[in-house]
Amino acid sequence: MMLTEKQVLDQLGIRDFRSIKKTHVVGLASMLDKMNPEVAKKAIEQFPNFANTVGEMFSEYRKIIDKALESNDSSTRTVYETYKKEIEICNELIKSNEITFENKKYLLDRIHECAIAIDKKDSENKEFLFNVIKTVAGVFVFGVCILGAVLGANSKLNSNN
Repeated sequence: MMLTEKQVLDQLGIRDFRSIKKTHVVGLASMLDKMNPEVAKKAIEQFPNFANTVGEMFSEYRKIIDKALESNDSSTRTVYETYKKEIEICNELIKSNEITFENKKYLLDRIHECAIAIDKKDSENKEFLFNVIKTVAGVFVFGVCILGAVLGANSKLNSNN
């Protein structure tokens, strides 16, 4: 069963296709293959820059991802530098002849704890990057599907006309 104009408008939460906004693009695209061809044609005619809008949405999403990666890189670098400084200080103190064996042992333990913390941070960072890659891949596949639906709807409309 094909969706009628009223059903599409109800699902998008708008009163007519002239009210389509950028926020409705994804919902509209996901319904194109279920719409009556005339309804799809009418909807696409009201939103002539559909493919451009989808492209803009992905461009904005990419900027968000870039900012997240930048922020992650900066905070990770700060953590590594802090541990590096602590390790350097501990190493310098260990070389001192005025420090007791117990204090040297404590400093060695502290260096070991820093190494474990660095390894943990590295694992967290790799997990974060993996999740970003999964998300980007999912968004990319979704975008290809949206554009495919739009192009498929356009070709159906053109062949019906």
